[in-house]
Amino acid sequence: MKSVLSIKAWFVIFICLFLTVFVMGSDFFLKGDNASEFYNINRLSIKKENPSIFMVGTSLIRCGFYYDDELELELNGKGLNYDFFRFAKSGFDPLPFSEIIDEVLAFKPNVIFLHADYFIDYSGTDSQLYSVVSDYLNQYRQLIISIKELFLDELFYQETVQETVQEKENYPSSGSCGIKQKKIDIDRKLKKTYSDWYPRLKNYGEIPYLYDFVEDLKAQGTKVIFIEMGRSKLANRYLGKQKLEALSQSLEELKNETGVSYWRFPANLDEEYYWDFSHLNSKGREISTNWFIDQLSQHIQLND
Repeated sequence: MKSVLSIKAWFVIFICLFLTVFVMGSDFFLKGDNASEFYNINRLSIKKENPSIFMVGTSLIRCGFYYDDELELELNGKGLNYDFFRFAKSGFDPLPFSEIIDEVLAFKPNVIFLHADYFIDYSGTDSQLYSVVSDYLNQYRQLIISIKELFLDELFYQETVQETVQEKENYPSSGSCGIKQKKIDIDRKLKKTYSDWYPRLKNYGEIPYLYDFVEDLKAQGTKVIFIEMGRSKLANRYLGKQKLEALSQSLEELKNETGVSYWRFPANLDEEYYWDFSHLNSKGREISTNWFIDQLSQHIQLND
C-alpha cells in the first residue's frame, strides 16, 4: 500500500511541477508580446474631450472593421464624435488580456465591446468531467502566474517605460489583415477549423477575471456590449443548424449570466468578402463597418 501511495504522490508532484514550469516558461517566452499592438496601452495616454469606445477581441475583431483612424472618421462623419480604441490578439485564450484590464478600467471608456468568443469554448468537448478539469487547470494557471508576478517579475523582467505619445497610432498595422481571399483548400480548411467545433459557455471558474471585469465596468458606468462576428455563408452551411443553434444558446446564456446584451454581425456573406471564411477582407470590412455604425447610431438614439 505504501509503495502505491508513494507512486501516486510522486505522480501528483510531477504533474504540478510540469504545469508550473510550462506556465512560467510559456509566460517568459511570450513576454515579448507586451510590446505588441495588443498591449500597446500607451495609446491610452492621449486624453481627448470626446467620449471613447473600446473594442477588445481576437483577430476576428482586429480584421472585422475599418482601421481605427478610418473608423473614427466614419463615426465623426455620421455625427458620432467618439475616440475609438481597439485591442486585439489572435487566438481564443482571453488570459493575456487580463494584463491590461486595470489600465482599461482606469481609462473609464464610455462604451466597450467585448468579443463574445472569449466567453465561449469551441473545443467540442461538452462533458461535465471536462468542465471540472478545465476549471482546476485554469485556476492553477492563474495562481502560478499571480505568484510569478508577485515574486519573480522584478528579478527576471525589466519594466517597460511607457512614453506619452502625441498622436494615437493607427490600428491594426498595415498588412496585418488580408485584402483578398487566401488561396486555400476549401474543404480541408473547413474540416480542420470546424470538425470538432461545438460551442458552450465558459463558467465563472474558468474565466473569473473576465466576469469580474464585466461587473467592474458596469459598476463604474461603462456600457458593456458583447459582439459576435459570425462566419461566411459556406462555413455556416458546413457547421449546420445544430451547431449554430448551440452558439445562439450560448450567447443567450451569456446575456442571462451577465445582464449584458450582445450584437451579432449578420454575416453569412459570400466567400468573396472573406479571406479565410471567418476573417473579413477589405470588401467585408466595409459592410461590417456600416452595420456597426448603424447599430451604434440606433443604440445612442434609444439611450439618449
